[in-house]
Amino acid sequence: MPIISSPQDIIWVLICSGMVLLMQGGFTCLESGLVRAKNSIHVAIKNFVDFSISSVLFWLFGFGIMFGASFDGWFGTSYFLFSEIDNNELVPFFIFQLIFCGTATTIVSGAVAERMRFSGYILVAIIIAGFIYPVIGHWVWAGVGTDNPTGWLAQKGFIDFAGSTVVHSTGGWVALASVLIIGPRIGRFAKGETIQGHNYPMASLGAFLLWFGWFGFNGGSAYGLTDQTTTIILNTILAGSFGSLTALCLSWKIQGQPKVEVIINGALAGLVSITASCHIMDAWATMVIGSLGATVYFGASQLLEKFEVDDVIGAFPVHGCSGIWGTLAVALFGDPDKFGTGFSSWEQFMVQAQGVVMCMVWAFFFGFAVIWCVNRMFPLRVSKEDEVQGLNVSEHGASSALLDLLVEMDVQKKNEDFSSPVYIEPHTEVGQIAQQYNNVMAKVVSVETKNKEVSEYHKLLSSTIAIANESYSFEEAMQACLRSICKMAKWPVGHLFLVSDDGNILEPTAVWHLDDSDKYLQFKIVTENTSFKKGIGLPGRVLENRKPAWIEDVLNDSNFPRAKLIRKDEIIRGAFGFPILVKSSVVGVMEFFSDKPEHPNSRILELVEMIGIQMGRVIERWKNEIALVEKKEEAEKANLAKSDFLARMSHELRTPMNAILGFTQLLQMDQKNPLVGYQKKNMESVSSAGNHLLNLINEVLDLSRIESGNMQMSLELVDMIPIVDNVISISKPLAGEKDVTLEYQEIPEGSCFVEVDLLRFKQVVLNLVSNAIKYNKPNGSVVISYETQKTGTMRLGIRDTGLGISIDKQPLLFQPFNRLGIESEQIEGTGIGLAISKQLIELMNGTIGFESVEDEGSLFYVEFPVSDKTPAQLETEMSSPPDSSTLTGNRKTVLYIEDIPANVDLVKQILSGRSDIELLATPNALDGIKIAETRIPDMILMDIHLPEMDGLTAFKKLQAIDSTRDIPVIALTADAMGSDIKKALEIGFHSYITKPIDIPLFLKALDKILTPT
Repeated sequence: MPIISSPQDIIWVLICSGMVLLMQGGFTCLESGLVRAKNSIHVAIKNFVDFSISSVLFWLFGFGIMFGASFDGWFGTSYFLFSEIDNNELVPFFIFQLIFCGTATTIVSGAVAERMRFSGYILVAIIIAGFIYPVIGHWVWAGVGTDNPTGWLAQKGFIDFAGSTVVHSTGGWVALASVLIIGPRIGRFAKGETIQGHNYPMASLGAFLLWFGWFGFNGGSAYGLTDQTTTIILNTILAGSFGSLTALCLSWKIQGQPKVEVIINGALAGLVSITASCHIMDAWATMVIGSLGATVYFGASQLLEKFEVDDVIGAFPVHGCSGIWGTLAVALFGDPDKFGTGFSSWEQFMVQAQGVVMCMVWAFFFGFAVIWCVNRMFPLRVSKEDEVQGLNVSEHGASSALLDLLVEMDVQKKNEDFSSPVYIEPHTEVGQIAQQYNNVMAKVVSVETKNKEVSEYHKLLSSTIAIANESYSFEEAMQACLRSICKMAKWPVGHLFLVSDDGNILEPTAVWHLDDSDKYLQFKIVTENTSFKKGIGLPGRVLENRKPAWIEDVLNDSNFPRAKLIRKDEIIRGAFGFPILVKSSVVGVMEFFSDKPEHPNSRILELVEMIGIQMGRVIERWKNEIALVEKKEEAEKANLAKSDFLARMSHELRTPMNAILGFTQLLQMDQKNPLVGYQKKNMESVSSAGNHLLNLINEVLDLSRIESGNMQMSLELVDMIPIVDNVISISKPLAGEKDVTLEYQEIPEGSCFVEVDLLRFKQVVLNLVSNAIKYNKPNGSVVISYETQKTGTMRLGIRDTGLGISIDKQPLLFQPFNRLGIESEQIEGTGIGLAISKQLIELMNGTIGFESVEDEGSLFYVEFPVSDKTPAQLETEMSSPPDSSTLTGNRKTVLYIEDIPANVDLVKQILSGRSDIELLATPNALDGIKIAETRIPDMILMDIHLPEMDGLTAFKKLQAIDSTRDIPVIALTADAMGSDIKKALEIGFHSYITKPIDIPLFLKALDKILTPT
């Protein structure tokens, strides 16, 4: 035995042992991929178990027979129950040879695959590993590497470096004996029949693993890192590569296609061929040996095919025949000087041939005799039923996708029910078979039911035509149609949607057909509370496409919003809907639901498309009958919307006017510091302009005038700068209240003249600045800037750090009454300011636009052409809010509940000269109620629009408290609609004062309560 003493050699041999062990994984993948799926598990477990068997037997006595003290060169007689654990020079060699034994044993597995019993294969593995392989190994390798070879073939000079004969031919000959004894697989050689492997990618992976393991197989046979190691590995690579390419060419040329299994086995044949001589061959010889080894394999496999010998993976052609060739090639292509035997090429060839023949005699004839006897006593082949079923199940109880499919198909045949499809294993060949089977069965069922369906369809179409022509009421006609379609389709639920007047929304109706009203009650409630836009849900899809739509399973459909709201006991799965058409326009949608998933039925969809046209006639007649009623209701709704709009905007616009006109009146009425000269004149101008603006409110709010195009503009050349400065001055109190910093670019007056309606322009800028403040974040900022554009226009920009506008809502920004979902915030507004601003700017020949990023803020801007004309000096109203003062008094107490600081300051200054009145102020109703209970004021001033609780509700709470019930309460609010005033007075308000405050009338109202005559 070779001496392995150096640490580096020990490590190398152990690494190579691991690489050879990996070949077991390669055999497993190769054989599993080249057999049918129903036998893949059986093949894999055989490879696993035979290595375990060979390892144990080799330890018990195989190593002793192979390398023990020789009995006349025929077999060893020592090292049984190998125990030389302390012999570091022997243990690595033992491990390496043990794994070699496993490789020889597993070759037989693939040859006998798909029909040998698992127990029978164990017996064959025992015969190979325990008796056949160790004896041949003793003949060839006993004493090799020493000066005294003991095996009789080794003594004759037989060369088999890494086992072309000892390992591969031995395994190949036993494989041939085994397949001859058990016979071919059922149907293997039936005319026109082929049996292919189920997973060629796995087989390819197995070949690569074997190739990698061969580096250790050949490289480790030097039993150390020597100067031959690199040559051995290079020759191993070249032989496998040339073998693969040769097999590729032969397959392509002779068989007409590059067969996968042929290419793989060609590489393995090349590797087997070079195994005997990889240590002494030059590169050119290696290429020839590998190529001819693949040729030998190809010819041998064709010969087995001709004689109907069923070797599943080609074990005998690859390992047996190529092993023979590789053993003889040692003498044919090797340099005699490298033989180490002193023989000439011919003398060496005769020795090699003798070894080949003796291997055949021992492995094939002796192996055949032993296995034949075993088969007589213990039949090695499985029964016909088990072979058809597959050895995965019959031998191991492991099911497979194919078996499951066959069982399902058999159940369908026995029950004569093909209505339900068999299960489809996704992404597999079995799944494809199942899919095709389902397709065939569906076609069969379709053909059988086609005539019956045609009759039912004609009957249904006739009934709907009768419904459309007869004098049904609208609801009766629709219900009759729903009922007929549900009956025909055998579906339990039908419902009607009608399209809104604008043609974009589907509104639910109370028209249903339900087989079980209680069962689908919750679904009915959900549906009747759900409207659909175009493209949303089943009805929305029908509305958008104007064609019938089908959903196989609503629970798996991403565009069926109601799926999340369906109770588990309400089984709604399949669905279809179709449009009701009037002159090619969709006026309604009928939808139907099944309690199980349903495949699309093209005939039903074709039929209901015609029914939709007939039902359109019913709806058209119904609409004509109620046209006058609808027009009346539309007019009433329009008036109601207008009234609501006026009420909202009246309050919104009067609030800033209260500050403007209120403080102006205070300045004009101040007797201690009377206005003189130009001050008085300016205040008169401010007051006049403010009152003029107040008079314009109703005109601005008159949508009918804007929509009709009758809005008159008074365009004049004005300086933009002082107008914007005036707006900034007006907006500062609001900015302070909201904790928003108001920043602006200071540029000189007279530098930007534009042609606008002064009042309308100021109104727009005030609206944009107010919005930037109101919709800002706490401690945010508003920046007002000017920028000359390349087009010659001046852009006035108002940038805020507020909430921003999401991309999906930006197209709706300038729609009237659309607050983009901000209604839930405690921010006053009606959603019309921007719509009006846009129309006003465009009427003044300007443009308005915006840029916005959600959660970062917005930039609104207006642009006007800059004029080069020199206008007359403009007088611009300038106003600054007066300082507030704290009022005290000891005779009468007035409580003012108001959330806008500017309004509180105004009232404080109005009452600053009344020492007989003490003013208490609070910004919210809840605090106001508490103050009223503790201080019992003589009078309460109450705004209607308050945070957390409105003024009307607060008044009712005051009325419910004994101590505050009799306190007079005056409504002081910007709500100026007659309906608002009436409502407040009816619930008990003492009086109602609208903003802007007329100070004399306001004081008179207070005196009437506080100092009655």
